[in-house]
Amino acid sequence: MAEKKKWYQIVAPKMFDEKPLAETLAAEPEQLIGRTIEVSLMNLTKDYSRFYMKMLFQVERVEGDIAYTKFVGHDVMRDRIYRMVQRRVRRVA
Repeated sequence: MAEKKKWYQIVAPKMFDEKPLAETLAAEPEQLIGRTIEVSLMNLTKDYSRFYMKMLFQVERVEGDIAYTKFVGHDVMRDRIYRMVQRRVRRVA
């Protein structure tokens, strides 16, 4: 028989006011630790001019039904980089 899975809410770290990022299913809380979540900065801050920034979070600990994350890094969408490079003919290396 299949294991019963449970919904867990994934929240951002304190620097992002512990806003909810996503929800996920898991049979055991230990299965969540180490998972990486990629979220647009636009969704976190409601600032639509930052749609091109992607923030990476990793689940650090689980307490009850809430999975707490830590900030791992960020990335910029490839299309945005192409546009920035096309506008500027001269670049400083």
